[in-house]
Amino acid sequence: MKKTFILFILMTSISFLVKAQFPVELQNIFQDILDEKISDTGAIGISVAVVSENDQWAAAEGLHATDSMLTTNSIMGMGSITKTITSATILQMMEDGLLSLSDPISLYLDTMTNIPSEVTISQLLNHTSGVYNYSEHPDNILNYYLENLSELVTEEFILENYVDPPIFAPGTQFLYSNSNYLLLALIIEAISGQAYYLEARERFDFDINYPSFFLLPYEKDLTEIAHIFLDTSGVGSTPPVDIVEMGYIFNSVYSGSGAAGAYASTPSDLAQWAYDLYSGKVLEEATMDSLFTMSFPSSDYGLGVLFGDLPPCGQFQGHNGEAIYTASAYYNPDNGIAVSVQCNDGSNQEITDELAVELACAYYTYSLTTDTEVLVSNESIEIYPNPFSDHFSLNYETNNISKVQVELYNEIGLKVDEWFLGEQGKGEHIIQLYTNVPKGIYFLKIQIGEKFLSKRMIKM
Repeated sequence: MKKTFILFILMTSISFLVKAQFPVELQNIFQDILDEKISDTGAIGISVAVVSENDQWAAAEGLHATDSMLTTNSIMGMGSITKTITSATILQMMEDGLLSLSDPISLYLDTMTNIPSEVTISQLLNHTSGVYNYSEHPDNILNYYLENLSELVTEEFILENYVDPPIFAPGTQFLYSNSNYLLLALIIEAISGQAYYLEARERFDFDINYPSFFLLPYEKDLTEIAHIFLDTSGVGSTPPVDIVEMGYIFNSVYSGSGAAGAYASTPSDLAQWAYDLYSGKVLEEATMDSLFTMSFPSSDYGLGVLFGDLPPCGQFQGHNGEAIYTASAYYNPDNGIAVSVQCNDGSNQEITDELAVELACAYYTYSLTTDTEVLVSNESIEIYPNPFSDHFSLNYETNNISKVQVELYNEIGLKVDEWFLGEQGKGEHIIQLYTNVPKGIYFLKIQIGEKFLSKRMIKM
C-alpha cells in the first residue's frame, strides 16, 4: 500500500505543480471575499487556497512578522486539522495489516492511570473512548505551558498528569478529546518503532507531496514560520503584538499538542492534502467508508473527520483547528474542490470557517451560473452600471427570435431575483431591470435561447 500510494501521489504532486489557475473572473471573486473578510475582522494575517483536480488559487494578506508581509509561502499552524494526518496514518497502517481498528489499546500500550485498557483504536479515532480531555483539566495545562515555554512536553507527561477518570464507558457516547490522539501517536510509535511524525512523513512523502508540512517544534522552529500575533492583555484592550519578537517561543504548547494539533503548513499544501484525502487518493475505498462512518448520528464526526451540509452549496468533509493559529480545511465533494484558510492572530475559529464556506460557495455559484456554452463573447452584451444601486440595464443583440431569461444569485448560490423577458425578436434590445437586494456580491445569469452568459455584479 505504501509504495502504491507514493507512486500515485508523486504523480498527483507533479500535476499540482503545473496546475492551471482558475478563471480570472473567479480569482477576482475569491480575492474580493478575502479582502472583505480582512476588512471586516481586522485579522492580522490570513492565507487561503482553493484547489480542484486541474486548477488552483492561493492568496495571502497581512503580516508574516512585524517587519514582513504574509505570502502564500508563509507557514502557519493548522491546529486540530493535525488529527486528519494522525487518522490517515493509523488507517494506512490498518491497510498494511499492522493493526485492526477493533484492537484494544492494551495490545500496544502499557497500563496508564485513568485510561481504560479496553478502549479500542476506533474509539480513539472517533472520540467515543470516554477518555478525559486533558485540555479541560481544572489545573489548566495552559498555565503549565506558559510557565515552561521552552520545554518539550511529552505525550506521556500529559496523559499521566492531566487526564482525570473516564467521562463514560467506552463506546457509549461521543466526547471530543485531544487525549485520544496523543494515545494514537503512542500506538503509531509502538508499531512503527519511530516517532509518529516520521512515520507520517515517510508514508505520505511530505517532502515531495506536501513539502511545507512540519510538526512543530520538532521539524520546524517556531521562529521560521509566520509569527503569532496576540493581545497580551488577554481582554482585547491592546493591539496584537508579535510574540516571537517579544522572545516568547511556545515550544511547550506545540510539543504538548503533538498528534492532536501541532502540524503546520502553507495553505496550498493544506488544501491539496484535503483534496487528496477526501477525494479518495490517499486511502482505499473500503477505508474511506470507515473514515466517513459517524460515531453517533448527532456527532457529525467520523474517524478524524467532520462532515455536514453547506446549503445550498453541497456537502463538506474536513476539519478545523485552533492552537493559537486558527485554520479550516474542507473538501466539497459536490463540486470537487478543497478550501483551506489559516490565520495567525489567535482569532475566533469563526473567521476561518466562515471564509472557507464563503469561498466554497462562491465557486459553487460561479459554476452554477457558468454553462459550457456561452454567448460568443462578453462583448455580445453590455451590463451597466456595475456596481449598481437599485437597477441596471442590459444591452444585447439577438440573431433570431429567442426566449430571454435573467436570474440573479447571491454569493452563496441562492437565487434572489429573476426576470422572464419572454421571446425577443431579432435585433438590438435595451432592458432596464430593478431589484431591491441588499448590498453585496452577486452573479447575473442571462439565458438567450440555448446560450448563457454569467456576469459578476456588485450592489452598492
